[in-house]
Amino acid sequence: MVGIFLILLVLAIAKAIYWKLCFKGILLYMAECGNALPDINVIKKYTKKVALKGLHIKED
Repeated sequence: MVGIFLILLVLAIAKAIYWKLCFKGILLYMAECGNALPDINVIKKYTKKVALKGLHIKED
């Protein structure tokens, strides 16, 4: 029973992190370009970019 709750907790945390990165990716995109809201492919691209910056793996 505890194992199930731990798995659900990990999934919830992972999903929260993913959405936070998506939101930051959109903000970064809008700050750099000043365009309207991007499509899903651009969001994914900038999500990866924000994740790499957040982990200090790749800096521009």
